[in-house]
Amino acid sequence: MRSKALLLLTTATAIRPTTRRAALGAITTVPTAAVAYDAANYDRYAGSYDDLDGGQAAKALGIAAARRNLAARCAGRVLEVGAGTGLQAPFYAANRDITEVTFVDASRGMLDGLRAKLSNAPLPFKTEVVEADAARLPLSTGAYDCVVDTFGLCVYDAPVAVLRELGRVVKPAGRILLLENARPSNALLGAYVDATAGAVAKYGGKGCRYDQDVEALARAAGLRVVRSERFGGGFFGSFELAPAPR
Repeated sequence: MRSKALLLLTTATAIRPTTRRAALGAITTVPTAAVAYDAANYDRYAGSYDDLDGGQAAKALGIAAARRNLAARCAGRVLEVGAGTGLQAPFYAANRDITEVTFVDASRGMLDGLRAKLSNAPLPFKTEVVEADAARLPLSTGAYDCVVDTFGLCVYDAPVAVLRELGRVVKPAGRILLLENARPSNALLGAYVDATAGAVAKYGGKGCRYDQDVEALARAAGLRVVRSERFGGGFFGSFELAPAPR
């Protein structure tokens, strides 16, 4: 099996024409709303999920480098939503500007993998693991210096609602950093993605829509796009967003 990111590319190619610490905190549970991805579905994938987004394929597509670069831009109190089994977590370890990280996901099975990872290789700062819906975070407004989402936006039924919530919990001068599946700007690739995204999400992508216009979603959520870069042949994007003035 492969990650949401890698699985989408390989499925799209194969199915034509077809269309996703130093201290360990206790898990806090919040009811999952309809706008979150199917947590039970991801519980079933949790045991093999780490195999999906690693290895030479991830390196070749630039995913590992993008994760490292994203972690290097974080500072202070960091919130990561859609944290899954913690594929992003090891990249935070070398950043001495981070003071703590809170990891959030709606899937308990995925979070079990994350907690095991943090237990085996603790990060050098405070960490907390929270089971919650990304669109209804049990967190204070303006509590975080940096909010992170890596390859999670495509699985939410209401991504704009999630982005608004990320804008709520980040500080006014903070940043929202995303690595996401994104619709390629190339006309031919974009047309192919448009034609295949629905079937890929249904049959191979675990519900992930890989045809999203992330910048448009951010603007619809009232966020400002500070930086946008593409990699992996244009199928993936790195985005830096700023919250709207309160």
